[in-house]
Amino acid sequence: NVDTQIVALLSGAEGKMYPLLIELVGNRRINAMPALLEALDHADQSVRGAALTAFGETVALDRLSVLVSQVVDPTHPADVPVAPQALNAASIRMPDREACATQLAAATERTSSVPTKSSLLQILGAMGGTKALSTIGTAAKSADPQLQDISSRLLGKWMTEDAAPVLLDLAKTVSGKYRVRAIRGYIRIARQFDIPAEQRVEMCRYALEASRQSEEQKLVLEVLKRYPNTETFKLAVRAMQFPEVKEEAAQVTRIIAQKLGGKGVDVSELLAKGGLDKIKLEIVKAEYGVGATQQDVTTVLRKQARDLPLIILTSASYNASFGGDPVPGIVKQLRIRYRINGKTAEVSLPENATILLPLPGA
Repeated sequence: NVDTQIVALLSGAEGKMYPLLIELVGNRRINAMPALLEALDHADQSVRGAALTAFGETVALDRLSVLVSQVVDPTHPADVPVAPQALNAASIRMPDREACATQLAAATERTSSVPTKSSLLQILGAMGGTKALSTIGTAAKSADPQLQDISSRLLGKWMTEDAAPVLLDLAKTVSGKYRVRAIRGYIRIARQFDIPAEQRVEMCRYALEASRQSEEQKLVLEVLKRYPNTETFKLAVRAMQFPEVKEEAAQVTRIIAQKLGGKGVDVSELLAKGGLDKIKLEIVKAEYGVGATQQDVTTVLRKQARDLPLIILTSASYNASFGGDPVPGIVKQLRIRYRINGKTAEVSLPENATILLPLPGA
């Protein structure tokens, strides 16, 4: 009978006992709506604050509008900090979150106060769901910088994959730091979420097209490297067409190729279909070592060379690919003299670097 006695004591409570009993109502989630509604109009701020908090812990969906009103149109200015917290507590425990989000979305449209809109958007962000995502996505495109800021932050941390199209659309329509947040949030979903391989590759393709900075393109390459398959390999090859990340893309291509090669995949065929322009490549001379100690690796490179400027060795380690370490303990270099389409060139690469041959005269 504890809950019944607490409710009974509320009717005659005074002084410090009154907010204490209301706090117990919230802690024990006692159904005492009439008493809480009465306490919301009390002259004492501590009573109203306790009532708001208890309301957030006990209110049902059909009375949620009371809390919404306290946020959108507060009777007492002193209650402004407490009301959103109470509404947040109520919203995230609602069994029907979509119905709850519909009420909050309507309140967001109804109020003209940007701080109030921001509070409601943060609650929607904590809830998640289709309606919340749609509302925040719309707010992210508003002309108000504060709404753009809070919405782009919320979308960038969204915990379900359905935020991907919203983020991609935002990345294509807004600018500045909001665009950066959107594209990085989109890439985060591709990197972290358990989604079908086809969808992940498609997202990476879209992200590469929407990216305007090399750092964003590098993030996409990290996703490709993390999930090696034939499609991510092809996309990494295509990414080599971006000058700012050409070397990084070549490195990722090599890593994926070696992993696929270990599974019996014909990497040469993939390279031929990867979108790179075919060339006539001839390895004239190749040496691996340091100073006067050089190991002739011309035959090895000739064997691995194809009709593309990218040469993929059998191992990520030069030493393993070339049959040993000519100078143990010292960083070595690979010097290659070659012809592409009849034009001669030479390149020197640090140990274990990706073998991407520059076009002569480029």
